[in-house]
Amino acid sequence: MMKHTHNSHPGFTLIELIAVIVIISTLSSVVGSLVHESVKIYAGASAQREAQERHGFALERMVRAMREAAPLVGSTGTPGLVTADINQCAFEDGTAFQLSGTDVLMTPAGGASGPLARNVTAFELSYIGEDGVMLNFGGGDTVDEVRTIWIHLQSESVDTRTAVYLRAAMGGV
Repeated sequence: MMKHTHNSHPGFTLIELIAVIVIISTLSSVVGSLVHESVKIYAGASAQREAQERHGFALERMVRAMREAAPLVGSTGTPGLVTADINQCAFEDGTAFQLSGTDVLMTPAGGASGPLARNVTAFELSYIGEDGVMLNFGGGDTVDEVRTIWIHLQSESVDTRTAVYLRAAMGGV
């Protein structure tokens, strides 16, 4: 007669193995989604920080160049602004800024034009007179009345603004 031995350690059934696989795959799907969203948020925040840094650099360069632009020849403190428009300005010493497509171009005094900011969706300049009122060049105001320039620079994710108080207008060069 043959003797059957019974194993005292029962094994996993096929149904139990399938249930464990389903639970593990569901958990990994949830964790994977969380990791994916976290990476996406981090990448977005990094891109916005980089855009803010680029805007900050561009605005700093514009402010410095505008403040250092020489006054009009033969004047005593009138800023050397010769062209003033919503998307461009130019000074007598050759310093200029303009929107060209989606790039803001800078021409330093005596230098060649080059991109200062790329992928710009808005670049607007507003000109303020000594009395603090926005100038209207079509309404009789002239560029020699400009004492402050407001700069608005915008890209898809960043909107920055600053004001430039022209040094020549403050009595010094």
